Amino acid sequence: MSERYSHLIHAATRLRLWVTGIANLPLGFFYGFLNITMPLLISADGSFVSE
Repeated sequence: MSERYSHLIHAATRLRLWVTGIANLPLGFFYGFLNITMPLLISADGSFVSE
C-alpha cells in the first residue's frame, strides 16, 4: 500500500516546498529591498557621512 501512494506523498512534499517558497518570496523581496535601500537612505540623509 505504501508503494502505491509513495508518489502522491512525494508530490505533496514537493508541493508543500513550492508553496513555502512562494509564500516566502514577498518576505525575501522586502528584506532585500530594505538591505539595499537603508544604507542609501542613511548616506543620502548625510547624518552618518563624515564631514
